[in-house]
Amino acid sequence: MSALAELIQDAGVPISRTPQRLRDLPVTLSKERRVELEMILHLRDGFRALGGALLVRPSISIGTTQGIAAWNRLSGWRRPYAKSSELLFFAEDIVGHQFGLYRDEVVRFDPERGTFEHYAFKIERWAQRVLEERTELGEALVEGWVEAGNPALETTQKLQPSRPAVLAGEDVVTHALRDDVDLMTRYARLFRETAAADGDPAAVDLWWWDEEDPLAAREVAEAPQAPQG
Repeated sequence: MSALAELIQDAGVPISRTPQRLRDLPVTLSKERRVELEMILHLRDGFRALGGALLVRPSISIGTTQGIAAWNRLSGWRRPYAKSSELLFFAEDIVGHQFGLYRDEVVRFDPERGTFEHYAFKIERWAQRVLEERTELGEALVEGWVEAGNPALETTQKLQPSRPAVLAGEDVVTHALRDDVDLMTRYARLFRETAAADGDPAAVDLWWWDEEDPLAAREVAEAPQAPQG
């Protein structure tokens, strides 16, 4: 069995029953990577796997779940990340780190630092790696969340660390429930304010990081954009 088939077999029900072609994308991808992604979505148009720790977005928006086109709007949460305009995000882990297509490769995007790194050249290899790294991608974190008596996570829900990874150090990190757009908006604010602090996250006043009111995290002031990987 291929790794992709295994991942899909591990997945829940499709989010959408009507897969669409990926048209008018704001980035330039290799034809091979685009076809591979469309093939996944044709087989299962958006799904959760690894116990809910991995979300592959559907080709179209369904209810509150943003499809690939909506999630990749350059005017949305990703606006502060200038370099990310060349990426097409299609999946993410439970704490919001993104997987995207960049030309002919799959990359992993760190929203705290605004950088990305090579993850795989083919979608099949990407599937193999996420299966191998299921613990690192948050499967055990989700299991622990539910075993602690918390409700099972819904499709758009993520777990926000009590401290950003760039500042956590040896601190004990707990998690709070956030919806996906809220969490990514908080990351974007962290990135933007870090850029305004000359790249020093320790200089950022994080009073808003764990505020329950998502509007507090969306009051993002304009600031210079930092260079990215």
